[in-house]
Amino acid sequence: MDDSSMQRLFSTCPKLEKLYLIEKAVHVLNEAAELLACFPFDNETHLFSTGIWLGPVPSKPDGFRDMKSRIVMTDARFAVARVMYNLDVVKALPNIHLVDSTFGCPILDRLLYGGIPCDSITEIVAESGSGKTQICLQLSLHAQLPVSHGGLAASSLYLHTEFPFPFRRLHQLCLSFRSSNAHHFPVNDNPCDRIFVQSVHSADHLLEIMSKTDPFIENSKNQVPVRLIVIDSIAALFRSDFDNTPVELKRRSSLFFKISSKLKALAKRFNLAVLVTNQVVDLVGPNEGINGLRIGNLGCLHTSGRRVCPALGLAWANCVNSRLFLSRNEEVIREENEQSNGQSCDFVKKKMRKLYVVFAPHLPESSCEFEITREGLFGVER
Repeated sequence: MDDSSMQRLFSTCPKLEKLYLIEKAVHVLNEAAELLACFPFDNETHLFSTGIWLGPVPSKPDGFRDMKSRIVMTDARFAVARVMYNLDVVKALPNIHLVDSTFGCPILDRLLYGGIPCDSITEIVAESGSGKTQICLQLSLHAQLPVSHGGLAASSLYLHTEFPFPFRRLHQLCLSFRSSNAHHFPVNDNPCDRIFVQSVHSADHLLEIMSKTDPFIENSKNQVPVRLIVIDSIAALFRSDFDNTPVELKRRSSLFFKISSKLKALAKRFNLAVLVTNQVVDLVGPNEGINGLRIGNLGCLHTSGRRVCPALGLAWANCVNSRLFLSRNEEVIREENEQSNGQSCDFVKKKMRKLYVVFAPHLPESSCEFEITREGLFGVER
């Protein structure tokens, strides 16, 4: 039976879908338990962001078995979260976020254990042209998918500070999203209608908008609720409005904490996923000073052959729960031809993009190569 037939069957009998999800959850959990039995364990335990205990972390990763266990554990986490969501367990456990917002790519979802978590602030750091906005647009669309398919069954609030807003690219991604998920939406439905776009011109303007966000989200519950907030990008708000003086730096840090505390309060109250993008600055000189501090898994960040560090410094780094880094580098894959004297002439270069987990409370150090196509951003398995 294909997906569309199953959806029609489930729509006529909701209880049947719950029974199906329970059976799937039990199956993947049993498979996960068998795989985990193959590993030696240390004394550390791991609580996934669902708040569900699924077993200790393998102390010695072992090639294929470790990768397969991560995949199975992620599938198990999806299944349990969706079962609990469909059985209204969320109402009984209001302080635990059970659902992540999918990237729309299984490879990236497995890397991040499901996607962007709710009740949390996730930051994506990268130089311009690396794919930050692509991810934001893609997540805004896929958040509309049902929970059973990795989405949030929700709309999104997109706050943009970089002008102009890429409406053309959004519509292009929307066409691809609509064609691949047509069975989830009515015939004449436009997913772009559930992405509320608002321009932001300064940090104070952002705080003003956020003060009006509570009633906006409350009112949205009567339709398709807002469960994803995107700020693209936070660095643009602080790029030129502040001088490099102690007084201005103190005021800037104060705004950091006001913005992040408001975002965390919204995420907790409405069980939202919050995604923020940030720029990078070049790291010049020895690895010293505040910009040279190691924060997270990576000793230093490299992109386009340069050493970089996230903008806004340590004060802002303490305001986010998770940080992801996108790198972009050129790789020579072969020589095009050779001259008669044997010297190489032309080289064929390929852009290689990678996503790294810099720090996150629920993720280990990991990375994944990805590519950007007309249809969206997708992970690449090597």
